[in-house]
Amino acid sequence: MLSFVVRRLLQIIPTLILISIVGFIIIQLPPGDYLTTLQAEMEATGTTGAREHIEQLRENYGLDRPLYMQYWMWVSGFVRGDFGFSFEHQRPVRDLVLNRFLLDIFLAVTTMAFTWIVALPIGIYSATHKYSMTDHFFTGFAFLGLAVPHFLIALLFLISRFGWRWQRPFRPHGVPYKLFLP
Repeated sequence: MLSFVVRRLLQIIPTLILISIVGFIIIQLPPGDYLTTLQAEMEATGTTGAREHIEQLRENYGLDRPLYMQYWMWVSGFVRGDFGFSFEHQRPVRDLVLNRFLLDIFLAVTTMAFTWIVALPIGIYSATHKYSMTDHFFTGFAFLGLAVPHFLIALLFLISRFGWRWQRPFRPHGVPYKLFLP
């Protein structure tokens, strides 16, 4: 049994490496990057020295290096706990993640508790009242809950709780709409 667990744990390593490579490649596939968009915004607002500032940022963050070196910098930083810097929020990504981590844990524990509170009585009832009409109803309800994606259930809950409000997307003053179109 111990050898099985060790083998499985060792299989995690190449899987994580492969997932990180595929994820990095997918991130790099679209043309341009955030700095290209930032440069376009700076030039649209007439900021002087935009091109030099962007080149300095490219050098600081290693975006002027080949892809394999960028990948190595990304992975080694991730292993050290350096998740990078958010240009949008002007803060380290680690701070952004840690700020939301406790809320995510609370949400996961609450969801699990709610699932158990609902599922256990339904399971006990279905086991003691086999093939009854309510057993079929609860079984159908359970299958429906498994079939519907979780994000859709969460979205329906938010709409039922807070209502439907349509808001226009945020567009900074002076930035053309074409930067926000796909």
